[in-house]
Amino acid sequence: MFPLDNTIPLCYTFTMKSSWIMKLCLALAGIFVVLLLYFIAVYFVLFKPNFTRKTGPYTEKNNQQHWVNKAYEERCVADTAWWEASDRERFEITSRDGLKLVAYYLAHEKHKGIVLMMHGFHSTPMRDFASIARWYYEQGYSICLPYQRTHGESEGEYLTFGVKERFDAYDWVQELNERYGMENDIWVHGISMGCATVLMASGFDYPFNVRGIIADCGFTSPTEIMLAVMKSQHIPFPNLVVKTGDIFTRQLADFSLYEYDTYKALLTNETPVLFIHGTADTFVPAFMTLSNFEVCRAPKELVLVDGGLHAISFYKDEELYTSRLQAFLNAYTLIR
Repeated sequence: MFPLDNTIPLCYTFTMKSSWIMKLCLALAGIFVVLLLYFIAVYFVLFKPNFTRKTGPYTEKNNQQHWVNKAYEERCVADTAWWEASDRERFEITSRDGLKLVAYYLAHEKHKGIVLMMHGFHSTPMRDFASIARWYYEQGYSICLPYQRTHGESEGEYLTFGVKERFDAYDWVQELNERYGMENDIWVHGISMGCATVLMASGFDYPFNVRGIIADCGFTSPTEIMLAVMKSQHIPFPNLVVKTGDIFTRQLADFSLYEYDTYKALLTNETPVLFIHGTADTFVPAFMTLSNFEVCRAPKELVLVDGGLHAISFYKDEELYTSRLQAFLNAYTLIR
């Protein structure tokens, strides 16, 4: 029993304080565990699969999801065999941050100009461009197909959704000019992330002999494409996830998701752009190309391929794709 003067023993007061401190410590520990699990989840769900090198070949499921139509895949395989049998040359350059970057170049004896083609996210030059490259070559163009950083034969631990790749694309243009001279017309053609790459690179102001940009199914910014994909997959709190992902990209990959985008480049770009997008694209929504088209201040054209899925508009409607592409090339070829 307590003393008659109603004073509380010191030991009881200490016990009450200890109990309160214990509850606070448990609550803080719980919060810490939840935050730790959240950061681990963001790392393994967002950062690691999207910003690091893809390992292993494409599975049959990957191919079915990408091509949809078996005939498209077979066409790509056949045109890849044509490319691999060609007398192409291997180039190397060093990126501004010290990476070895690799490209293959196929010269055409008639040589109307050079087409530099930048492939997309976790893809390869042939997967995205085998058939388009063959079409260009048959029209008389020489072809340059780089592996983007962190892909294939090019070095790199992290890809950056165009933020650092834009420097690489611009440097490939400079390399082609140093090798072959600026009297050659150059066209830059990008698909998906490669499209965002060549559009972002236009913010540097391409040399005058870069006559046009072919922008096929590109996104607008790293943050907007991630938000679009997460919303389509019903991932909760997508804005918070992207902000958290930016912590990883800053600390591990040395860039910010908010650092650069196509909008900034297209506000100053003066090189003509042919925008292409499939209306049924569920990976990079067509509204992103429409947004890029609206912002672009340079001469521009827009081709929407009805029913075209992501990165296969060429196969979906080859006649529309190539007729508009040929007209674009004819319109902006430099008359010397």
